[in-house]
Amino acid sequence: MPHIEIDTFVQEQQGGYIDHIDYDRLSESIKQAIISNQVIILEGICVQQVLKKLGLNSNAKVYVRVINNYGFWMDRIRFFPLDKSADEMIAERKAKRSPLGHVEDIIQYHYAFQPHENTDYIFERRKA
Repeated sequence: MPHIEIDTFVQEQQGGYIDHIDYDRLSESIKQAIISNQVIILEGICVQQVLKKLGLNSNAKVYVRVINNYGFWMDRIRFFPLDKSADEMIAERKAKRSPLGHVEDIIQYHYAFQPHENTDYIFERRKA
């Protein structure tokens, strides 16, 4: 079963994620797996957005949440809390001079696509 990691198609040192994926190469890898009639596991951040850009759909979606030792999903608190918009979160990070890079894409993705809600399976991984 082919396992394709989106990260391997990201141009390094570009300061972002979505706009820096080599979609031609990624699309070709996916097409080759489809031609061989195989199930594909596509792994990475912003998967639903990447699939949309490629004009593809998934048969099943899996979301992995990293849970801290106290049982909290810290990304929810740090990147996309319920009481703030994506623009507010990005503005706060910029005001604090926190590095954005791919984090800005992750924030926008979670508000736009709600992958933690729009999923078939959720796995929780404990952060050590």
